[in-house]
Amino acid sequence: MSDRPFDNFQHIILVKNIEIKKVEVKEAFRIANQAKFSFHNSIPDEWKNKLLDFCYDRLRKSRPVLQNKLKRKLKLMIKNSGWTKDANPNFVVNLSDKQLSDDASCALGYGLKFAYSNKELDYVEIAKSFSNFERYSDLSSEEVNIGKGIIYASLSNPRLPNYPNRFIKDLETLKKDKCLHITRADKANAVVILNRDDNLSKMDDLSSDDITYGQLKTNPLNKVNSE
Repeated sequence: MSDRPFDNFQHIILVKNIEIKKVEVKEAFRIANQAKFSFHNSIPDEWKNKLLDFCYDRLRKSRPVLQNKLKRKLKLMIKNSGWTKDANPNFVVNLSDKQLSDDASCALGYGLKFAYSNKELDYVEIAKSFSNFERYSDLSSEEVNIGKGIIYASLSNPRLPNYPNRFIKDLETLKKDKCLHITRADKANAVVILNRDDNLSKMDDLSSDDITYGQLKTNPLNKVNSE
């Protein structure tokens, strides 16, 4: 069997049908534009302003309804998207006064170590890093050239963002909020959000406990750094 979905005769018939449909669509557009022009010329001049005002008023009243419909559709699409279903917002423990949005909870539900590639690549820095790797690596020149070809070939391909922009926007907003302290819990992969002032106050309370903690006479980091 041939790999083509149609044989030559079927292909000719299909092309002819497409050409006929194109002519029919073009003719339909011509008739619609002609009817529009005839309707516009048949309206008395004293009616045109009133008709335009009526159409504008109906459009203005229907615009919020259309916007609400689009917002509901967008919300449903986001709810059913794979990004929302795969996230685990139960790992997000919000102890701060800030109310998190659904997008922020989903973004944090992937953990603080989740890497996204929406930022622009610094190709010069990549080339410098690979040059240093080539200089100090124990690999053979053939293996290095293979790795170089794989990396440079992947960089030449168009990069598609692997993270929704709505998540990035909310994460950037949280990072810029100086009143929050976002950290990872000691156990599991939970993300904890605290009020920065409350966190600092609790640290001060712990450090002021003379029974549990004692003040060092010397800085142990000096000895570690010297070694």
